[in-house]
Amino acid sequence: MTGRNVPAGYRRRLRGEPPDHSPVPQYAECALAEGTAGREKQIRTALSYWERTLGDLPAMGIPADRPRPVDGTGGVRVLHTFELPDETVREVRLAASTARTSLFTMLLTAYALSLTARTGGSEIAIPVLGAGRSRQQWDTAGFFVDGHVLRLAVPGRQTLATVLARVHRARTAARANDVPLVRVLEALPNIAAAAFDNPTVVPTPIQLCQPIPDVANDGATVGYQRMRLPPGVIQEQPVMPVDFLWVMEPYTSFVVRVMYNPRMFDEAGVARLAADFRHALWLLVTTPRISVRTAHAAMEVER
Repeated sequence: MTGRNVPAGYRRRLRGEPPDHSPVPQYAECALAEGTAGREKQIRTALSYWERTLGDLPAMGIPADRPRPVDGTGGVRVLHTFELPDETVREVRLAASTARTSLFTMLLTAYALSLTARTGGSEIAIPVLGAGRSRQQWDTAGFFVDGHVLRLAVPGRQTLATVLARVHRARTAARANDVPLVRVLEALPNIAAAAFDNPTVVPTPIQLCQPIPDVANDGATVGYQRMRLPPGVIQEQPVMPVDFLWVMEPYTSFVVRVMYNPRMFDEAGVARLAADFRHALWLLVTTPRISVRTAHAAMEVER
């Protein structure tokens, strides 16, 4: 992840102007800020929330089609890509506004519904990845990523609207208790065990990519398009050696890219999960008063 100084410098070069070499905060400065006594006090206070929330987490993720290979998580990853129509995104944004929540909370709720349709359980723990920056911090340089684990209740008797409200509260609490994930893992070793000790249950991290703010136009974002390279020129690999990663990119179009380990997941199963997500999102927008059980049954019929 790069700061907004990169697109600003690109524009200067397009105009034939010299680059702006004004200093920007670096990794070391950010690390020092994380190590202050005040920040440490905040972290220790927030850790008590995560201990209450995740202390007895039994497992994290969905069942794989095949167990994790004994040689680890290396090897090729495969992409399953689909787009959300512009009209659907507009309807989801409108529904989010009506429910007084965010677009990402709507998408995350649909994701939880689709995952529990596969697991058959009444809750799901989802690692949520972020860019590690607030909008005011985009002048930092380098790759930043943070994350937290959301434990979401999805009871079959509850309505979709109720589950949406639960997810909204869970996200609000997570942001209020922001802690580096590594500190949570240090305090709760059961989290790593829940994620990796079971060879047949795979964590399903989700990420919503945030457009880079445009420093030259306050409130706007930098517009760009993903490069389309010929097949075989480059092979995308995850930054982290994960077996499953769900990334949403709301740029010129709303693209969802599901990266997965083909040694553990079949393409047909990943495609069904993507179809369940689209169906869950549609049900969340159009019929929020139906129960989770009814929504899961509708997904089963749609398959």
